[in-house]
Amino acid sequence: MSFNDKWEEFSLDEISDAIFSGGTPTTTVKDYWNGKFNWLSSGETRNTYIMETEKTITQKGIDNSSTRLALIDDVVIASAGQGRTRGQVSLCKIDTYINQSIIAIKANKNKLSPNYLYYNLSNRYEELRKLSDGNSIRGSITTKLIKDLPIFIPDLPEQKAIAKILSSLDDKIENNKRINKTLERIAEALWLKMFVNVINNGCKESAISDFIDVRDGTHDSPKPVESGFNLITSKHLNDNYIDFDSSYKISQEDYIKINKRSKVEQYDILISMIGTVGRIYFVTDIGISFAIKNVGLYKTSKNKDFAYYLYLFLKSVQGRQFIKRNCEGSTQEYITLGSLRKMKIIIPTKMIITEFNILVEPIFSEIFNNSIQIRTLATIRNTLLPKLMSGEIRVKDIC
Repeated sequence: MSFNDKWEEFSLDEISDAIFSGGTPTTTVKDYWNGKFNWLSSGETRNTYIMETEKTITQKGIDNSSTRLALIDDVVIASAGQGRTRGQVSLCKIDTYINQSIIAIKANKNKLSPNYLYYNLSNRYEELRKLSDGNSIRGSITTKLIKDLPIFIPDLPEQKAIAKILSSLDDKIENNKRINKTLERIAEALWLKMFVNVINNGCKESAISDFIDVRDGTHDSPKPVESGFNLITSKHLNDNYIDFDSSYKISQEDYIKINKRSKVEQYDILISMIGTVGRIYFVTDIGISFAIKNVGLYKTSKNKDFAYYLYLFLKSVQGRQFIKRNCEGSTQEYITLGSLRKMKIIIPTKMIITEFNILVEPIFSEIFNNSIQIRTLATIRNTLLPKLMSGEIRVKDIC
């Protein structure tokens, strides 16, 4: 790093008002859960901003556990967790209690901008993971490690200016994500309005494989390479996005080999088949540069008339119930390719499908455009982040 002479080095503890972790109320006591207080788990730090939490707790849950309250503008970091979770950083936009696998950092706002701290730490993900690997038997990030962590900072006005540039990009990304969620809910409502009565009236059903080619990705484990094509597995698949950062690269030879069996194209639908089964992803990219392993593939690109209809069916109550009923495995859930192929679905007439597509196509077109903009903005942010954090690019050079 090439820090400017005016930048100063501190330990994080020197410029923070508090650094602490939380706790979890006993999960077997119902009175501790589903209350009015937000409660954050480490996996939720995959989000840039903490706007809501997946779970809530009661006052009894607070009183009978070691959980602690992180406030708006506190930075939270996952100290443990599976996969890429450890080291993820988020910025609180709400007050929330936290679990024991999260460390909250309350910046001293007279010395340190919370937004700047968030970007500084998010830029140091690999560094934090390496430090924790060497300083903990379990490879967890400790509060002591965070307190002792050195941080180089410019003066407060420059911190705020840097954070403003980066947060303007993130704010736009988050706004587009919210718009997409709203648009998808509208599409889901249209699907229900047009098709739920047909389904409930017991009309003749057909297996999906009768009109859509259903495949899965490779079952092999290609050798990782330093530079190549991403290999996406079920654990990288999430509703509305793919976690490319945690996947590894494979060679062009393996990429071509896998794609002979399961080439992914725009308008295809992917579904996770192992672990967290049933995550659905609609492929919007025009040029696909990844291959899949243990992921279900509906080749709706070859029958586009049914692409929106099938996607929304898979996300519906009926689709999710089928997936739940057909999951197997005791230690780790999975669903077979055979089950995906035999999934029953109503085949609407061409007239009905055409009418439906006329209604939802503008909605999905906007979703696709927003998704492209999200990726573009993320690329800009990820390019600027390390340069602004190191002082290689100064705010005065941009503004």
